[in-house]
Amino acid sequence: MDFFKAYGDMRLYADGAASDVLVVVSPEGKAVSCATVAVYGDKTVAARLCEPMMRATFKPASADNSPAWGAFSTQLKFFAPETERGRFVKNLKQSSDLELKVAALPTGLAGPVDIIATAQVSPQGAIGACVGRPQDNAALIKVACNQLRASSNYVLKSPDGLAQTYVRSFKVRFDIDGKTK
Repeated sequence: MDFFKAYGDMRLYADGAASDVLVVVSPEGKAVSCATVAVYGDKTVAARLCEPMMRATFKPASADNSPAWGAFSTQLKFFAPETERGRFVKNLKQSSDLELKVAALPTGLAGPVDIIATAQVSPQGAIGACVGRPQDNAALIKVACNQLRASSNYVLKSPDGLAQTYVRSFKVRFDIDGKTK
């Protein structure tokens, strides 16, 4: 990655790291923030993983087929696959935005099950329209959207401090109560 600007920084490569981050994207497709939610491995490397995201250009979120503010969580990784820590980082899984314990999963599904729910969020932080991916179980999407509506306030403020309507993807994990490792 090009964020290693000096040869001395290459020593960081051997350690490897991962960060779970929340990226906010403007209607113009520019990242305006990249907040670290969790760090794994070398903290110095992890702290720098957002740098390339802030230079990237994204397809803006769409609310009613017009560009909108957007937010998504993802896991960024940087590692040497031949090292012990590199193998550890390679196998890390992104944490969930919401974890739900259920008594049972729909027939044919074994836990844990991760789905992605994409929702429109009002300036007050309330979840409005909420949909899932076609490959995700419809019953789990419905539960995820209902739980997102009932959970925390998801206010997003633009750099000028104004609360915005935005579109956000949430990773929701379902598991049978007492079975998550």
